[in-house]
Amino acid sequence: MTASVVPEQPTAARPVRVTWSSLSILLSLVLCLNIVLTPLKAYLCEPYPWQLPPLPSILSAPDTPWSAVEATLLEAANRRYNSSVFTRGTYIFDAETWTCVYRDVFEIQPPPKSCQIDIMTQLNAGVFLPHSFQESLCAAVSNASFSVSACYEAQLFASTFNVGCVWTIPGNDSVIVHGAYRMTSSVTVLSAKFAARVSLTLYMAVVIWRRYYRQYRSLAKQCQRYAKVARVHICVGDPTSIFLLHPVLCLCLVLDVWQSVGTVYLEMLAVLQTDDFWQFALGYLYLSRSVWFCYSFLSCTSMLLKKRKREHWFLPLDPTLVAIAAAMVAGPITNINARTPVIHLYIWLFNVVASSPHSIETVGAVLCFTIAVGQLPLLAGFGLRCRRVSQPADYAAISFNDIKQRVLLTLERLSLGVPANVRRRGGSIHAVCAGLPRLKVSPCISQRGADCYLILYDQHGDPTEVVRLSLKSCIDMTAEDLDVLVLPTFDLFGHVALVPDESTGVNRLVQHTPLGSDCAWVE
Repeated sequence: MTASVVPEQPTAARPVRVTWSSLSILLSLVLCLNIVLTPLKAYLCEPYPWQLPPLPSILSAPDTPWSAVEATLLEAANRRYNSSVFTRGTYIFDAETWTCVYRDVFEIQPPPKSCQIDIMTQLNAGVFLPHSFQESLCAAVSNASFSVSACYEAQLFASTFNVGCVWTIPGNDSVIVHGAYRMTSSVTVLSAKFAARVSLTLYMAVVIWRRYYRQYRSLAKQCQRYAKVARVHICVGDPTSIFLLHPVLCLCLVLDVWQSVGTVYLEMLAVLQTDDFWQFALGYLYLSRSVWFCYSFLSCTSMLLKKRKREHWFLPLDPTLVAIAAAMVAGPITNINARTPVIHLYIWLFNVVASSPHSIETVGAVLCFTIAVGQLPLLAGFGLRCRRVSQPADYAAISFNDIKQRVLLTLERLSLGVPANVRRRGGSIHAVCAGLPRLKVSPCISQRGADCYLILYDQHGDPTEVVRLSLKSCIDMTAEDLDVLVLPTFDLFGHVALVPDESTGVNRLVQHTPLGSDCAWVE
């Protein structure tokens, strides 16, 4: 139920000078580009369509027996990647053929008790080998009297995205294991992917402009109506959390990660070694794209909690800390999967639905890895709520912010000479959401970073007040049983409050709307 009161005529306000914080604009645009350019950042490690080298003709020849394909690939790999190419280290990336190559040396040892634990965990790509080849490889590592070699296909939904070849070279007291893994994508597929990514990037830019940056035009116009204020200095917020309110876009970026499963595969190989630190760092950076697994899980969980009216079960998380955590854990999780007994699970997932003995099927492992990374912030959010972490009562305070904004606003305050004890107000949306969690538009993702700040100066150039503003879109007033009372206010920016109904005792949301303005910001 929404009640309205007829507003009185507004009082004219004198224009004031509006300035902008260069530091906050710079940081905001950097964070915006970090989001918008996410699809194109993949090309730090992926080939553009025009960079992909031609594949061996035998890979595209129809009805060619696998034995002929395997013999051709092995002959080419042995000729191109011998011991002479490993001038240093045990890993190289061949940009001419877009191939990752590794070399592992095993001392001759008694037959292992467990092939997967004793040998496959020590092999850079052991987790990715077909089960049919693992036992023969373990036998070759324990016996220098013979060698083994084989090639296989890595597939997603029975579509091949990589081919790998492994061969051994026995010595007097050791066995050298070589592996070469090459992407098999076509120029047509890469061109379609590039076009889709450019389109997605442009759409994301439009979304952020419409939902966030466009709102600053009405904000600047409204600031010019301040009375008894000479200047208003605007500190721009971070649009990341506003973008994350769009679950479909988050899911699109998850699909974007896995449509490049061939590159994910190669970068996991790069992360499993440290001899080539540059390739290791690039692989680690590429795998940090798994942050979109976390964001998607948070976005979908928000929808579920809203539907079930259980918003109070979750403590909203700082998107920046989620991104940092995802970037930090993607590499270690990859190593845990390949270097510990967890390898049993992934080897089973790769082989259980493989279409042939010389292939692996990655769909099960893709789902498992996505869930393993995506559920981490859910554990944090539900766990922190169970601990009943207390929040500060001053919702206008700089300390009540996401980590990026906390640092930025502190630097801005110090550089402008704003006293720490200057009068401040705002944050009413956060106050009502704390009192009534069902009003949160996103129970899982903190919206504090999107707030902007106004620093008000008097005629003498002294700061007199700091005002925190939040977007109206950060509060959910769509529930049918929500009692909303709309009242006019002479304040330039409205605010919201919870007021208990005198007759029922039920909280009523009172929305104070500024006269003569449709500004999207509230104190």
